[in-house]
Amino acid sequence: MRAAGAALAIDRSTEDIGHGVRVATDGRGASAVFDPVGAATYRTNLQLLAPRGCLINYGQLSGALPAIELADLMDAGSVFVTKYGPRAGLIGRDVVGPFVSETLTLASKRQLTNRVASQFTLDRVVDAYTNLESNPDGKVLILPHGA
Repeated sequence: MRAAGAALAIDRSTEDIGHGVRVATDGRGASAVFDPVGAATYRTNLQLLAPRGCLINYGQLSGALPAIELADLMDAGSVFVTKYGPRAGLIGRDVVGPFVSETLTLASKRQLTNRVASQFTLDRVVDAYTNLESNPDGKVLILPHGA
């Protein structure tokens, strides 16, 4: 991740994420946590936040977020939780298509991570999802055209 421009990378499979975030922020916590996972990481993510920090959920890879209890947000430091999705600005095929195309073009020009498990062209998206189900060791990229 550092090769991709990250200032800090914590491997959640081998490191204590909470400890790593606290050390990196001098004990304060993260101002924002972006979460594509959902249910499995919700409680941990709340603990990573600084007072008045913001958890931005944009996916449900492990299932929907649990019901949000206001007392939990207060106990975590009066933090905020929001759900980002289509109604937040990406509405309609006329907007989503160019957004996805631009993103895929950028991804094909610059390696996003040093651990790419496999790459598929856009016409092989079903194969890419099948590959994801095997829990590959690295990212699975879908490219807009041949690499």
